[in-house]
Amino acid sequence: MPKTIMVIGAGVVGLACARGLSMAGFDVLVTEQHAQIGTEVSGRNSGVIHAGIYYPTGSEKAKYC
Repeated sequence: MPKTIMVIGAGVVGLACARGLSMAGFDVLVTEQHAQIGTEVSGRNSGVIHAGIYYPTGSEKAKYC
């Protein structure tokens, strides 16, 4: 029986998650409050998704990014 997963938000992260789930065989429903995709936070930072690996060990940025 197929499983449908709802992804809330069509930003960079939401769409990447939706694609991965779809490729894994899930039915995916993406919802977005705006008329266009990528109009909120993950599409409006410096253009990258930060993993925290570039910051000094133990710093606040490394901890929260």
